[in-house]
Amino acid sequence: MAKVSREKQIQDAAKRFGIDDLEVLALARKAENPVAYLEMAADTNGESKAVTREQAAPEKRVVSVEKIKQITITVPLASELQDEYVARGVEVRHLTKTQRVVLHRLLMALRAANETLRSGKPVYQRSDVIRWLLECIAN
Repeated sequence: MAKVSREKQIQDAAKRFGIDDLEVLALARKAENPVAYLEMAADTNGESKAVTREQAAPEKRVVSVEKIKQITITVPLASELQDEYVARGVEVRHLTKTQRVVLHRLLMALRAANETLRSGKPVYQRSDVIRWLLECIAN
């Protein structure tokens, strides 16, 4: 029997568990057992096939709601689009240390405040923070 490459195992498991999040796949590639990691991260209708994401994740520090600082920002926004191509996704790599720290602080604060996306999905990972910010701007 031919040996299946580690990457092929990860791709097959991701397809089997319905995972297409690049961040989760990157973490799976670093895991000792990527298939088990993907199984734990898999989430179907809010219920995990193995354990919840919170159970699968290592113990994390919780941000106290009292320690959350509220800020207001102003951003430029085009008033309308004129038959322009609108991309479905964005890839962000090589963040500066300041950008990484702010993104993590946002994530911790949004988790502590139990914020959710419009879909009802809790803000759980960094990509959710970006989605949440865009939804706030869209309002």
